[in-house]
Amino acid sequence: MNPRQDILFDPQNQTIQIFDGSIGTYTYKDIIKSQILYEHAPYKGKSKMFSHRVLISTFNNSLFIEMKKVYIGIEIKLLNKDPVYVYISKEPVIQHNQQFKEA
Repeated sequence: MNPRQDILFDPQNQTIQIFDGSIGTYTYKDIIKSQILYEHAPYKGKSKMFSHRVLISTFNNSLFIEMKKVYIGIEIKLLNKDPVYVYISKEPVIQHNQQFKEA
């Protein structure tokens, strides 16, 4: 298992194994696309994964815009159209700070 222990890529068997999020094993051939998502921290564990998303861009780093705490994750779309999710950040991070960039 990799040191992060949230996702494991197995090139030999052509699978990914998710340990934090939509726990399970998925084959490479079933994956059609992926994207980075940001979940508003107060809602983690209280609703469906990543149903409370926060839009983060390089344009919203003004002092007048509220800096929300978010969990960083990846959404993976499968051939059957079902999304699966991987949490990348273990703790909530504030957008555009050093902890956010490291996650």
